[in-house]
Amino acid sequence: MWSYVDKQGHQRRHPYRPRIDIKHIDNKRALKGFTGRQTPNDSDRIPKGSTTGEPEQDYIFRGHFLDLRTVAFALTDKSYRLENACTDFNVEHGKQREFFQPLSCRPAIDYPSAVVRGIR
Repeated sequence: MWSYVDKQGHQRRHPYRPRIDIKHIDNKRALKGFTGRQTPNDSDRIPKGSTTGEPEQDYIFRGHFLDLRTVAFALTDKSYRLENACTDFNVEHGKQREFFQPLSCRPAIDYPSAVVRGIR
């Protein structure tokens, strides 16, 4: 999600920013959350609802993620594919046609960004 360009001109993942981790349970469910940063501040290690307010060494804030499948199901009691949800909810920039290219190709990187633009 966050990256920087190093001195040699290579794009690298930012070591001080969390990544988003997705663990698929099945074809309709997945657990989503942030990974830990390389060197978090002590204030980032205080769990929500902590009675002591002291940092916990193993605590990682996982975030609060709500995916569009869950939102669409909550609103309609209907299971959607992204393309159909975009149509039913009149999304201006809906899902684009998929294409497969090596990840080193710029269009393969731009595709997820275009999907996100359509769901804002």
